[in-house]
Amino acid sequence: MSKQRLKAERTITGHSGFTLIELIMVIVIMGVLGVYTFSFLSNTIGAYMKVEGHKILYDEGRQALEYMVLELRDANQNASITTGTSSIAFTRSNPSATSITYSLSGGTLNRVSGGSTNALAGNVTAFTPSVSGSAPNQTVTLNLTISSTGSGTLYFRTTVYPRNIS
Repeated sequence: MSKQRLKAERTITGHSGFTLIELIMVIVIMGVLGVYTFSFLSNTIGAYMKVEGHKILYDEGRQALEYMVLELRDANQNASITTGTSSIAFTRSNPSATSITYSLSGGTLNRVSGGSTNALAGNVTAFTPSVSGSAPNQTVTLNLTISSTGSGTLYFRTTVYPRNIS
């Protein structure tokens, strides 16, 4: 057979194939696209995991502070509100006079009342309460730092005005 006849048969029957170079180029292009797609997906998943960890820390810190604020608002101002390096103790007025202490112990913020200890938050790196003013115009400032590897560090600060003067 002549070359022209062979070429004509390939064109008519549609059996023209790919060359080895074309196949290698397609494989290389698909590999590059795969690497970029995988990189994009892994970065997105990493960002999601970091944000999710950050949210968990935020929720834990916010919940602990809200709980402390609710009880401190009900503190009897005429009884002493005392603070230590990482603790605060006061007497809650309602429903009955109850002594409450919040203290940091080994990365856990604890609430101690009536002989029982309850953990409020974990991953706490610092808890510094302070009292300013004198009864009946005392204010309590709570500083809370929570951190976790991979999730970052969150700082919380709030000021509480106890309401009970009796």
